[in-house]
Amino acid sequence: MKFTKKKFEKLPYKTRCNRLADSLRIVRDDLIENRNVNLNDLKDFTLLIFDLEDMTNIFINLQSILTEDDSRVLLEKIHYLYIYLKEETGFSDSEKQYIQIKNDTTNKNITTYLVLILENIRSSFNVGSIIRSAECFGVKQVILCGITPGVENNSVKKTAKNTENHVEIIRENLNITIATLKDDGYMIYGAEKTTGSNKLTEFSFPKKTAIILGNEEIGINQETISLCDGIIEIPLVGNKNSLNVASAASIMIYEYNRQVIK
Repeated sequence: MKFTKKKFEKLPYKTRCNRLADSLRIVRDDLIENRNVNLNDLKDFTLLIFDLEDMTNIFINLQSILTEDDSRVLLEKIHYLYIYLKEETGFSDSEKQYIQIKNDTTNKNITTYLVLILENIRSSFNVGSIIRSAECFGVKQVILCGITPGVENNSVKKTAKNTENHVEIIRENLNITIATLKDDGYMIYGAEKTTGSNKLTEFSFPKKTAIILGNEEIGINQETISLCDGIIEIPLVGNKNSLNVASAASIMIYEYNRQVIK
């Protein structure tokens, strides 16, 4: 939408911020998708706001954007100004997508043999976070057991950020899961701190590994521990001596990948 300067000045401050944010979002998304970028609308905005006292800092940032030659730095400047403007309007965006540049990383679309088994995890946010980490690190499969919420839960989907569409997620009885995986040559390990557990820093993962992650309060069920081929603990030195289950999952996945992916 085009404005005359006089008409734009009469708009409420938050409305002006929102109009500029809309234009910034279009340019940002074009940069993310490697499409041709048109900065003409942003140039027009500099003419509309250059002498507005309540938008002086915004004008300075916009000028910096228009003189930026590096595409990655341009993306960063646009994204952070966009976030600032949305916060100014009082309607800040949730994180609905990744800021991911094509060809920005290597080893994309790798799927490992790693399987995660989530036993009685209570928090939907923890489940969504684990799914997100699983997709990012190429986990083969996430198996939901017991009371663990699934992707039909809105909080799981919200935290997973659409990664639930790119990793295999199933719900299955725990005993059946373990038996099936063992028949397929998998070794089953529980992520838990118990007597006789192996320190992660001294442990070597086989390629076909399944890791069980348990309830936030009581951990893995004792019966389940008895079905594992081994127990792995993450060495900790703090007073609390306990990690959030989603954080523990990410550490386990990373260490598996570090060892197995060459």
